[in-house]
Amino acid sequence: MGKIKHPETLHDGIENAPKAFMGLFKGDNLGKMLVRLTPDDS
Repeated sequence: MGKIKHPETLHDGIENAPKAFMGLFKGDNLGKMLVRLTPDDS
């Protein structure tokens, strides 16, 4: 069976949070704008 895909824009690290925040107002995101604060261990 198919899965629903949801678009998201992901930035890693707290140092990229301001860039992600400003990107919200400029329309740089596709779907949800996310900032991952912890490293991806997968």
